[in-house]
Amino acid sequence: MKSHPFAELLAGKEGGRLPLADHVPADRLFVYFAKPSAVFPLLDHGGEFLFRTGGLFSKSAVDDDLKRRYLRRLGLAEGQARRLLASGEVTELALVTPDLFFLDGTDITVLMRFKGEGVAEQVRRAARAPHRERRGDLVVLSTSRPELDAVLAAGADSLGRSAEFRYMLTRLPLKPETRALVYLSDPFIRRMVGPAVKIAQLRRMRARAEMEMITAGALLSILDGGGKPRLDRLVQLGYVPASVVAGGYSLRDDLAAVSPVWGAAAELAPIGVVPVERVTASEAQAYRAYVDEYARYWRQYFDPIAMRLDDAPGGALELTTFILPLPDSQLYNQLRGFLAVREGGAVLRVPVVTPDPVFLLSLNLTEDAWTKVAESWGGMFSGYTGIDSSILDRFGPGLHVAAQDGDPIIALGNADVFGSFGGQAFTADLLARGWPILLSLLTRPTKIFIELQDEAAVLDILRRATLGGGTPRMREMTGEFRQVENRNAWIYTLNVVGLARIRLGIEVKNGYLVLSNIPWSQPVTVRTIERRDLNGAALSLVPGALRLGLPGLFATQSEQNQLANLHGMAALYPLLLTVSGTPAEAAARHAALFGGRPLHPGPGAWTWKNGRLESTGYGSATRWRAPAYRPETGDFGLFEGVTRLTVNMQLEADGLRASTRWLWKDKRSRP
Repeated sequence: MKSHPFAELLAGKEGGRLPLADHVPADRLFVYFAKPSAVFPLLDHGGEFLFRTGGLFSKSAVDDDLKRRYLRRLGLAEGQARRLLASGEVTELALVTPDLFFLDGTDITVLMRFKGEGVAEQVRRAARAPHRERRGDLVVLSTSRPELDAVLAAGADSLGRSAEFRYMLTRLPLKPETRALVYLSDPFIRRMVGPAVKIAQLRRMRARAEMEMITAGALLSILDGGGKPRLDRLVQLGYVPASVVAGGYSLRDDLAAVSPVWGAAAELAPIGVVPVERVTASEAQAYRAYVDEYARYWRQYFDPIAMRLDDAPGGALELTTFILPLPDSQLYNQLRGFLAVREGGAVLRVPVVTPDPVFLLSLNLTEDAWTKVAESWGGMFSGYTGIDSSILDRFGPGLHVAAQDGDPIIALGNADVFGSFGGQAFTADLLARGWPILLSLLTRPTKIFIELQDEAAVLDILRRATLGGGTPRMREMTGEFRQVENRNAWIYTLNVVGLARIRLGIEVKNGYLVLSNIPWSQPVTVRTIERRDLNGAALSLVPGALRLGLPGLFATQSEQNQLANLHGMAALYPLLLTVSGTPAEAAARHAALFGGRPLHPGPGAWTWKNGRLESTGYGSATRWRAPAYRPETGDFGLFEGVTRLTVNMQLEADGLRASTRWLWKDKRSRP
C-alpha cells in the first residue's frame, strides 16, 4: 500500500511543529508528555485500567510489574523519578520505543528537556542508566546503545521533520491543556508488520516456549523424586524433548532456563539484540501466511494514528484520536455511506433524558441509510404492525438507543454492555454484526428515540393505524394496535400464537418517536436536546446510574473472575507441589521464573492445605463457588471508579476523529 501524499496535503505550508520529535527516528513509537508531572499518575491509573482490560481478553489476572521492570532497566528508582518530575525542572518528556512488545521486553529511550543545562548535567551524572547522553538542556537515557545512537543521529529524516507528522499535527494540534500525545507513524506500523520484527518476535516466542518446557520438565522431575535436576539428565529421561538441546539452553539452580541469545524467560532480551538477516524455510512460510492473512483485512486497518490526552472541564480527562485511513479503506468508505460526515454539515442532536440511561448510543444516519432501511423493512414493518410504511420516510437523521437500569432474569446474547463488559463483547463477530449487544438490550428496559422530520405527519399515520383495531393474521402471529387514553402514545402487541405476547410502547414527544420494550415501566422525560461537537455518532456510559442491575453485573464479573482464578491456580499448583510452601511464595517464584505474578481476582485469597489449592471466594478447580453480592462491595469491573464516560466521533474528508471523555468518582484520586 502506498502512503498518503503528506507533502501535497500540506500544500506548501509548514504544518505543526514539536521540536522534541526532531530527535525521534521516523519508524519509532513516540509518546510525548507536555506535562511531565502527570507521567506517574497516568502510569498508575492507566496501568490499573490496562490490567482490567487485559484480563477480559486473557481471562487471567497477572501482575507483570512493567513500571518497576523498566525503571530498573533505566537505572532509575521510582521515588527518585517521581520527585524529579514533580519538581518542575523537567519541562518536556518523551518515551521512544522500536516496537510494542512491552510484556516480552523492548528497548526504551527517555528524552527529558530541563529548564537549564546545569540541571541537565547534574541529572545525567546522577542517572544510572546503562546508556546516557546530554545535548544542551536535553538528557537522553536508554536501555540500548543502538537506540540511543539512533535518537542522537535523527536529523532531516526524523519524525518531527517529516511531512507526515507535521500534517498530522495540523489535524490534532497540541493545546495548553494537553497532557500527552501518542503517535504511531506510518513507518512505525509498517515496521511492526514487517518481516524483521515479526520473525524476530517469532524466534523469541519459540525460545520462551522451550524455556518454559525445560522448567516444567524440571518441576515434574522433582515431583517424581528425581532430586536436583540437570538439563542433560532431564533430556535423557524424557522430561525435556531432545529437540531443545540445539538451543544451547542452561538450567539455573532456581530452575529458570536461560537462552544464550534471549536470556531467561522472566527477563527476555529485546528483539533488536539479534537482527534478522537470514530466515529458515519454515519462518519464510510462516511470514508468508501472515502476509496473506493480513492482506485480507488490510483495508480495515488505519495508519498513522495520533492520540492526544487533555484536561477537560469539570475535572474530566479527554482522549482525542485521529486516524488517517488507508487510501482505499473499504471500511472507511462503508462508514461514510452510513454515518453523517463533517463536510455534510448535519448536526448530531442528542436527547438528554431523565433518569440517566446507563447506556445511550446515538447515530446520525445519512439519508441514503434511512432510504435503505425503508426499502428493506418497509413491507415487513407494515405487514406486522398495520402502520403505513410511509412513516419511515419521516424518520431521521438521528437514531438513539437508551438502556435504563434493570435486573433481567434472562440474559440473551454473549455480551454484557454494562459496567463489566464481558470479554466476548470484543470478538470480531460483534464488531461485524453487533447481535450479542442488541440481544442483551432486549432483556433490559430500553427505549429507542427516532428523530422525526415531520412530527405532525407521523402522528397522523399512527392515528390512522388505530382505526382497524389490529393487523391481519400473518402465519402464526397477529398484531394489535391501541392508543393510550387521548395521549400521543400507543401500545403495540405482537401475539406469537401459543408462545408469547410481546408489547411495545410507541410515543411521540419532543420531536422524537419513542419506542419502548417495557411500555409501563420507567417513564423517561426528555429535558433538552444537546448538540455534539462531532456529528457522526456518540456513546454515553453512566456506571453510577446502575442500582437494580448491580447484582446481575456482579454475577457476570464473578464468572470472569472464576476463569481468572482457575488460570492462576493452574500456574501456582506445580510450584506448590514441588518448591513452594505457600501461595504467596509460589506467586513470587512464578514471577522470578516467568516474569508475571498470578493475582487472586476479586474478593478472597488462595489457600494451600493438605495438597489442595482453593480460593476462599471461588472454590477449587473441581468445586466452584461464587461470592455473594453485597451493596457495600463497591466498584468493580472495567469502569471501576468512573462516574461517566462519553465517546463522540465523526468522519472527515481525510480521516476519522474520536473523542473519549471520562470523569472519576473521586476527583482526589484523579490522575
